[in-house]
Amino acid sequence: MGTLKFDRHITIDEELHNKILLLSKESKLSYSEEISILVEEALSNRVKQDQLDKMQNDILYVIKKINLLYSLVKQMYSDFNINPNNITDPKKSPALSEFLRKVKINRLDE
Repeated sequence: MGTLKFDRHITIDEELHNKILLLSKESKLSYSEEISILVEEALSNRVKQDQLDKMQNDILYVIKKINLLYSLVKQMYSDFNINPNNITDPKKSPALSEFLRKVKINRLDE
């Protein structure tokens, strides 16, 4: 896509104007090109920030679910009064094996 010239007027305070002038001199670009680059970078950063915000919300959701599972495990141990000396080998549990087989099948269906 080529560069289009628009006759648009924007208002920029003097401090920002000076920063843009300095950047344009350093990069050896015109004032207009420098503004275009800055706007493009700002828009790109906004998209990235939105993605980061979504990821953060997803992580918080997972943390809440992990905390819930942890609380449920603690409650289960408390309710069943499980003694660490009586814990069986999970690899030899037919009920657990069947449960895990069903979970694996359900995951593949999704």
